Amino acid sequence: MKLAHYQIEHIREYIDGQNIWYDDIKIELIDHIVCNIEHQMEDSDIKFVEAAAIAIKEIDPASIQKERLKVEHIATFKEVYHEIIDLFSGSKIYLAVVAILAGVLLITVSNNLEETLRLFSTTTLTTLFVNFFARTYFNRKFKPLYNSYFMSRLNTVYTSALLFTSLIGLLLTDWLVQNPVALIIYISTFNLYLIASFKVINRTFNKLKHHVAYR
Repeated sequence: MKLAHYQIEHIREYIDGQNIWYDDIKIELIDHIVCNIEHQMEDSDIKFVEAAAIAIKEIDPASIQKERLKVEHIATFKEVYHEIIDLFSGSKIYLAVVAILAGVLLITVSNNLEETLRLFSTTTLTTLFVNFFARTYFNRKFKPLYNSYFMSRLNTVYTSALLFTSLIGLLLTDWLVQNPVALIIYISTFNLYLIASFKVINRTFNKLKHHVAYR
């Protein structure tokens, strides 16, 4: 039994009031609830209001959104890790070499390691912000801010980078300044993380554009 348009609109209004941030999750939840109600009305011979009440009780939109984002966050870390490993193989190895040499060169020519570390952290965070702004503002027709797949990866990459650099700045600045080799390893590793992260974000955004183009 298919639901009428006005009945689906009732479900849509319910989902809109459930603090669901992303359009793709809203669409999935609406489809899920609609199918649940249709099956109940057909199998149990009950009215829409009763079936809707049961479906809403069984399906917790907030929990589904939380679980979806959790899965995407974990998947993002795995993708970034595999990208870093891939940087040391095949034709991509030049990127790993550049990341490491950049760290060595930065420390070698520096006259003030503490200032260099501060400048490095500021520059990397600024780069992340500019990339975020460019991706979302200049491609707003694809509504990236309302897509859980894209935003979960963006949040994972940027939040972890911000937390990592903040913790390093608060806890390890003096130690890194006194240990140039460790500082080179830190900067080189962070450079690798940035390169891998940008590759993951770029691939994610291309998938988003492809999905929107064929909707």
